[in-house]
Amino acid sequence: KFISTIPASLFNSGKTRSEGATRSLTKCDLHGNAFTGELPGTLTKGVPFLKYLYLHDNRLTGNLDTELFCGAANSFIDIRLNNNSFTGNFKIQCLMENLELISLASNNLTGPLEDGIGHKLPRLREIHLFDNKLSSTIPTTIFDPTNLTAILMYNNQLTGSLTANVFNGASHLEHLYLNGNKLSGKLDDFVSAKGLEALKKLRLEYNSFSGTIPDFTGMPSIEVLYLYNNSFTGSLNADKLPPTLKKLKVSNNTLNNEIPSKLGEFANLEVLSLNGNEFVGKIPSELSNLNSLQIFHLQRN
Repeated sequence: KFISTIPASLFNSGKTRSEGATRSLTKCDLHGNAFTGELPGTLTKGVPFLKYLYLHDNRLTGNLDTELFCGAANSFIDIRLNNNSFTGNFKIQCLMENLELISLASNNLTGPLEDGIGHKLPRLREIHLFDNKLSSTIPTTIFDPTNLTAILMYNNQLTGSLTANVFNGASHLEHLYLNGNKLSGKLDDFVSAKGLEALKKLRLEYNSFSGTIPDFTGMPSIEVLYLYNNSFTGSLNADKLPPTLKKLKVSNNTLNNEIPSKLGEFANLEVLSLNGNEFVGKIPSELSNLNSLQIFHLQRN
């Protein structure tokens, strides 16, 4: 592994032909080393055609100034700076028309999420911001990019509720991970969003959502639904769950009444976690029809 700071000269095109050898650089992959220190101030000034920047899994530090990316703003497709120790706020300083993936996960970023972020990243497909200390409500513009498929913002300090207007345009979204935050309120408005037909994995565990578990059948592609460790109450109504489910976890809430026998019709179900609730009655014999079931939790009821 390389143990040093990243040399500024690597991104300095210089004036002579030999000094400008890196000007045509399109991919820079330095990940998985032990580079330390801050990003060089000349990061993209001399490499305007840089498309792929992989600096993840190092020991980089300092305040993350995304203005450093502006020198190649029209070229960038993929930026990965995850698993470092960057600090500061997450703000996009320039229009990056071709960027498809940005990963700043597992750093020490703080402060609010910038409103208008989606306008600056119109072709974004994936945004990874998990394992930071971001604290704000979720800005509606983050879902503006029409090709967005994955939003991974778990294990932060995000607050507020989830409403339909935030997600109505997210027609290609497949993975939404907001678990381990401070989100609250009911989900009834959220599930009425018209743009979530493609959603496959929804993780909302370890928040403070409340009310009854709403009707998720408007999300016909869902395979993974994690709602455990919240404050849901009332009955579990299997008629409000899409039959595409493979993994359902609603443990450690305050759900009550009987376990619905209709769960036995969910032929694709592999994981069913109902533990830590207040279910009563008998275990439905229909659950024996779940031939794909691998994990079943029912303790502490």
